[in-house]
Amino acid sequence: MKKIIFSLFIIFYTALAQKSCKYTKLSSETVEESAVIKDLRELGKEFVISQGMYHAPKSPLPHKIDFGIVKTYSVERKVSNDVYYFRYKVLIAEGESADPEPEWEIIINATYTVSFSPSNGKVSVTSYHYSVRFPDTTMAVPSDSPFYGEPTLDDAPSDDDVDYVVEHAIKDGSLKEGKYSVGKIYRDFMAEDNFYHDYLLTLVRTDGYTVRAQIILDSQGGTQENYDIKYTIYSNDL
Repeated sequence: MKKIIFSLFIIFYTALAQKSCKYTKLSSETVEESAVIKDLRELGKEFVISQGMYHAPKSPLPHKIDFGIVKTYSVERKVSNDVYYFRYKVLIAEGESADPEPEWEIIINATYTVSFSPSNGKVSVTSYHYSVRFPDTTMAVPSDSPFYGEPTLDDAPSDDDVDYVVEHAIKDGSLKEGKYSVGKIYRDFMAEDNFYHDYLLTLVRTDGYTVRAQIILDSQGGTQENYDIKYTIYSNDL
């Protein structure tokens, strides 16, 4: 009898686990009300763009186009072992304008999945796929336009800049106490004619706790010796 009850429990638990691991489509209201879901959508987009610019010879993207999400087709969510998986299907084009399609010279349909652990803030793009429609990578772009640098740790903000952000973010309550360093860079949007960097990255505490952050270094048209630091720390609260 005990074996039968135990077997029934295993079957029930397995069925429940399988059910919980299925994707559920989220309503547009749920998406718009969640800062985390929207932040992760942007992070995934930046990952796809960087892959298209630097690691996809079959579908190369120009570095001097500011790509934005102009339409979200769907957002799906599943939970497995306390990790949330968000699968996004979006339309990406120049800027973030919803102008008629003929105005877009490059159109990207992308699907990507971002995993997120609320307990420690760890985040990762677990899968992605994109296709480029009507690409014109020979279009004329002003030489002094901002451009995407390859998001590598070699071009991360300096330790002093990170320490500045961490110190002030802890003081204003947007960051928990601790020692942080740059974990991964998802975007490095920069200028050629002056010192300017717009980073989207993760900051990782020594115990592994992770936050997503935007850090902007802006010389206001000046040189690297004198620049302002602005930052936004994104919440891990779902």
